[in-house]
Amino acid sequence: MSANLDRLATFTRELAEFAARTLREELGLPEDQAIDLGVKIAHGGCQEFKGEIIYVPKDKMAAIDARDLDMLAAYIAAGRDIVPVAKQFDVCVQTAYRRIRLAEAAAYAQRQGALFDGGP
Repeated sequence: MSANLDRLATFTRELAEFAARTLREELGLPEDQAIDLGVKIAHGGCQEFKGEIIYVPKDKMAAIDARDLDMLAAYIAAGRDIVPVAKQFDVCVQTAYRRIRLAEAAAYAQRQGALFDGGP
């Protein structure tokens, strides 16, 4: 570990380590360069958001959205039979219908585009 990394507060150090690991994995940077950039990113984040209380979500919505799209695809593949889809995704039929409706609405909105400026 870099001497810079050892001096950081716990959250900042963990953020720097995460950034360094991501830089190594995604960009193939050498260890020392990835750590230096990770520390710089962590310090920059601290400067950008200093003094703020930040809630870090568990990112379940992204997983649910992906699952919903998978549900929609399975629903269409099953000939719009909801029961096997509910069983496949281990949810009740009502939840499967609700999540599929949301996925269909999102897919429709994405295909249609916005009618006025400022829309999706």
